[in-house]
Amino acid sequence: MPKQLTQSAQQLLESESRYRQLLNSIKETVIQIDNTGHWQFLSPVWEKLSGHGISESLNKSVTDFLHPVDHAKVNQVLGLMNKVKQQDWNGEVRLKKADSRYIWVNISLQLSDDVQSVKTINGTIENIHINRVSREVDQLIRTSEQMVLTSHCTVATLLEFITQELVYILGVSLAWVKVCKDNNSQILHYAGEGSDFLFDTGNTWSGIHKEDSPVICSVQEHKVLRVTADSELPQEWRQRLQNDDIKDSLFLPFFIGGDTKAVIGLHTNEADIFDEDFQQVMTSFSAGLRLICQMAEDQNLMRLHRAAVEKTANAIMITDPQGNIEWVNDAFVHQTLFQPDDVVGKTPRVLKSGEHDAVSIKEMWKIIKSGEVWNGELVNRRKDGRLITMFQTITPLFDHLGEIIHFVAVMEDVTERKADQERIAFMATHDELTELPNRNLLNDRLHQAIAHADRQHSKMAVLFIDIDQFKFINDSLGHQLGDDLLQVLAKRLVSVLRTEDTVARFGGDEFVVLLPEVAEISDVKTLANNLLDQIQKPYVLSGHELMVTGSIGISIYPDDAGDADDLIQLADSAMYLAKEQGRNNSQFYTPAINEKIMRRLTLEKELRKALEQEQFVLFYQPKVDLSSNKITGMEALVRWQHPTLGLVPPMEFIPLAEETGIIIPLGEWIMLTACKQMTLWEKEYPDLINMSINVSARQFWKNDFIDSIKKTLNQTNVSADKIEFELTESVVMNDIESAIQTMIAIKQLGVSLSIDDFGTGYSSLNYLKRFPLDVLKIDRSFINDLENEHSDSAIVRSIIALAENFGLRVVAEGIEEAYQQQILTDLGCHFGQGYYFSRPVASIEMTKKLAKQ
Repeated sequence: MPKQLTQSAQQLLESESRYRQLLNSIKETVIQIDNTGHWQFLSPVWEKLSGHGISESLNKSVTDFLHPVDHAKVNQVLGLMNKVKQQDWNGEVRLKKADSRYIWVNISLQLSDDVQSVKTINGTIENIHINRVSREVDQLIRTSEQMVLTSHCTVATLLEFITQELVYILGVSLAWVKVCKDNNSQILHYAGEGSDFLFDTGNTWSGIHKEDSPVICSVQEHKVLRVTADSELPQEWRQRLQNDDIKDSLFLPFFIGGDTKAVIGLHTNEADIFDEDFQQVMTSFSAGLRLICQMAEDQNLMRLHRAAVEKTANAIMITDPQGNIEWVNDAFVHQTLFQPDDVVGKTPRVLKSGEHDAVSIKEMWKIIKSGEVWNGELVNRRKDGRLITMFQTITPLFDHLGEIIHFVAVMEDVTERKADQERIAFMATHDELTELPNRNLLNDRLHQAIAHADRQHSKMAVLFIDIDQFKFINDSLGHQLGDDLLQVLAKRLVSVLRTEDTVARFGGDEFVVLLPEVAEISDVKTLANNLLDQIQKPYVLSGHELMVTGSIGISIYPDDAGDADDLIQLADSAMYLAKEQGRNNSQFYTPAINEKIMRRLTLEKELRKALEQEQFVLFYQPKVDLSSNKITGMEALVRWQHPTLGLVPPMEFIPLAEETGIIIPLGEWIMLTACKQMTLWEKEYPDLINMSINVSARQFWKNDFIDSIKKTLNQTNVSADKIEFELTESVVMNDIESAIQTMIAIKQLGVSLSIDDFGTGYSSLNYLKRFPLDVLKIDRSFINDLENEHSDSAIVRSIIALAENFGLRVVAEGIEEAYQQQILTDLGCHFGQGYYFSRPVASIEMTKKLAKQ
C-alpha cells in the first residue's frame, strides 16, 4: 500500500475518532433528516435519550417517535423547510421512548445542502423534560388554584384532577393519593395503569412501622422518599413492585388542612426517572399542593359559613363604618321584603318606622362607634309598610390596627313572640272568650274603686248580671253557639258603660259591672235598665235568631258592705231576688233579701227530694165558655204540698226548679199525670174540649222532648187532640227557627199549642203568623183593670182581632169580676178562666163540678 494512502487512511480514522468523541461529549442528540422526513443520522446519545437503538431508528419517519398531537406541527415545519420557505425552526415536542413513555424534548432544525444538491435538515434534540415538567407542574398548581377559587371544588375533587394530570404531565405509569387519618388510610384517587398492588398494601397504620412500608416512612418523617430496584425494602413490598414491573417510585407527603396527612405516590416502569432534579421539582410541587389543599379547605369553610349566614333564620345586615349597607342575607329579604338592590348602598334608615325618638337612635350609634356591642329591640318598617319588632345585636368588626371596618347587625323578628307575650299577659287578667276583665282584674279594680270612694267620700256600685235560661241554649244548640252569644253580649254591655266603668266576666253566664263613682242611686237603676234592654235584643247567630233576658242584682258601697267580696256577694243575692221577681229586671240589695236567700236555700234542698216523696199534686182550673159559663177545658197546675213548710207557692218553687233542672222530671210527671186524668174525664165527659199543660223552657228545648210526648200519649191512651201545651213567649223566642220546627213536630202528633201570657213582651206580632198555634191566652195584666184602663181594653180588642185573622181561639186569664166577663164577651172573647169561675182545685172536686153541669 502506498505510503501516502496509508497516511490518509490513518488521518481519516483519527478524524472520525475525534468526531465520535465530539458527538459523545455533546449532551444533545445530533440528527439529520432527509427531504422525506426520515432519520438519516442519529448521534449515540439518541439511545440513552429514547431507549431506541440507532440502527432500528434510522430510515424511519420522525413522527413515528413523536406524540400524535405533535405530528401535524412537525410535518408542517418539515414541508416548509423542504420547499425552502423556512430556513430553521425550534420547538418543544413530546418524544416517545422505547417503553412508550413520553418525555419533553426541544428540537432545533436548520436547512442545509450537501454536495449532491439534495436538501437535508440538520439539528439537535435536547432533553428538557425536567424543565418542562417543572413548568407544567407550576401551571398545574395555578390551574388548581383557579379551580378552588372559581368552581367551588372540594379537596377530593381537586386531588382527583391532580392525579389524572400528573400521569399526563410526568409520563408516569401510575399516580395516586392516599389520605391518612386516625390510624387509618384510604386511597382517595388514582390514575394510570398497574393500580392493583395499591389495594394490597392495607388501609391501617396501627402497629405498622416505617421500616415496614416506604409510604409510612414518607408520611411519618414527612420527607420525599424514592424507591428503586436497589432500595432496601421489606420482601413483601419488593415482591409487589417486581410483580408490576415498577422500577422507580416516588412518595410525596403533604397535609390536607389541619392534621390530616396525605401522600402522593408516583410509579414508572423505567429506571432512573425520579432523579434529584425531578425530586426537587416534585418537592416544590408538594409544598404548593399543601397550600392549594388548605385554600380549598378554607374556601369550603368560607362557603359553609356564608351559606349558614345566608340561610340562617335571623336577618343579617353588614354596613361600612359610615353605616352604608354592604350586604344582607336571605332572611333579611324574607323578613323585611327589601331586596338587596333596594338597600345596598343605603343606610338602615330605609327601615325607619318613626316609632323611636332621635335620642335613642343617637345613643345606639354612640355605643357601637365606641367599639361596644349594642343589643335591643327596634321597630322597623317593612317594604309593604307593615311594622315589625326586631331584636338586634349590632357588633363592630375591627382590622389589625383596631379600626372599625364593618358593623354586623343580627336581627330576629320577635313580632309574633311579643304579640304572644302580650296576649299571655292580657289573658292573665282577661277572659279568653269575651276578652273582658276576669275575676283577678275585677278584684284589683274593685279595691282601687273602694280606695277612691274612701278618698272622695263618694259611693260606688256593683251590678251582678246573670243571663236567664242561658243553659238551655248551651244544652239545645251547643256550646259554640252559646259562646258566640256571650261574645256579642259582652260587646253590648261594654257599649252601655262609661270608659271608667268595668264589666268583667265572672264565670259562665255571669258578669259583674263596676261603677267606681255614683252620683245618684237612680242613675244606677237607669244603667241597669239600659243593660237589660241590650241583653234582650235579638241575636242572629249561625242561622238562629235567639232571645235571652238578664237578671241584675245591685249593691252599693259603702251603704251595703265595706269590702270587695261582700259587695259581690250581696249583689249576687239581689240578683236571685230579681229572678224570683220574674227575671228580666234589676233589684237593689236590702237586708230582707238575706231571709229570702235562706228560704231559697231551704226550698232548693227540699225540692230535690219532693218528687221522689210524692209531695207534688196537680190542681185543675177550669176554662169556661164566657157566654154560658160551661166548663170546656182544664189547665193542669202543679202544687207543692210540703209536710212542714206547707203549701209552697208556684212562684217560689217553679223558677227554682228550672234553675236546678228539677223542672225536667217534674214536667214529665205533670204531663203523665194530667194525661191520665184526661183519659178518665174524656170517657165521662166527651164534650170536654182539652187539658192544658204548661211546658217549661228546659222541657221544650230538651232533645228528646218529642219522644217523651209520644211515650206519654201511648202510655195513657189519651186522645192527642184533647191535649194542649201552653208555652210562654220567652220559651219560643229564645231561638225562633228551632222553636218553629219543634212546634210543627208537636202539631204533627195531634196536640194543640197555645201561647200563654200573650202581649207581655217581645215582638210577638212579628212572629205570630209563623207559629203553628191554636190558642192565644190574654195575660191577666190586661184583664185586671179593663173597666178603667182604655189602653188595656184597646190591647185586648187588638189581640182578639188578631186571633180571629189567624183563625185562633182566645182565652182570657185572671177573670175575677163579673164586669170583666161582660167586657170580654162584648169584645168578642169566647173563653176565659179565673177565680171568678173557680180556683184551681183537686181532681176529685173538679170531677164533682163536671158532674153538676
